Amino acid sequence: MFHKLQLHDKIMERYFSATASELNFQLLQHNLESLLAFYRNEEEQISRFQSLVHTGLIGGVISNLIPESNAGFIRALQSSGVPYVLLGTPQIPAVSIRVAHGMPPALLQKLIRHTHARNCYLHRMVGGEHLLALYRKGSQPAWDIPISPELTENPDNLILSYGVEFYWMLKQSMKVANPGIVEEKGFEYLIPPGVPYMLSVGDALVGRPARAAAILADWMKRGIVPPSEVITIPMHKDFQLFV
Repeated sequence: MFHKLQLHDKIMERYFSATASELNFQLLQHNLESLLAFYRNEEEQISRFQSLVHTGLIGGVISNLIPESNAGFIRALQSSGVPYVLLGTPQIPAVSIRVAHGMPPALLQKLIRHTHARNCYLHRMVGGEHLLALYRKGSQPAWDIPISPELTENPDNLILSYGVEFYWMLKQSMKVANPGIVEEKGFEYLIPPGVPYMLSVGDALVGRPARAAAILADWMKRGIVPPSEVITIPMHKDFQLFV
């Protein structure tokens, strides 16, 4: 199941080219056929899932998540007993796979210097909220800073979004004076002109569908129930900077 994002039409191409098609081939390797279903909001996601289950069309689910609204869908999944794997970060404990970005400090420092920023805040969605983590060299990000116009509208603060989707979501809600984006190589055409960005080169977007298909197949065919936790796939640490 895939969310039809309303923020930016080109973003939909990302799911088809890098996730949906790869999932189809990976599931075929486990002798599982796939049915592609779209939803526009969490309520529709729940109703489409329940309809597919009640009509007997599906025996398992792989779905991405609406970052700010997915707890209700997860509860519906878990109460149904249908095997599932989620792509993204869930609001409540669930079987899920996400990609973890890691950035080389030297390249990030170069980006900070280029943008004349005094501080760098990493940006993503956590538990349905936009959160920031103050970048500190050699330290793991602590996603404990609520986002606010005071931070985003200050040009001394570089706001570095982990993905162009999160950039667009943030831009719709408040002004960002000094933005930057971390994105996968091959999706740079989604990045607005004038916004500096870092491209990561790796196979995480291929590895995630393969892992999801394997987990779902084990659950459906062999009864191996995975723990309700987020599985993190590290991103290959080969980055390119474009300013």
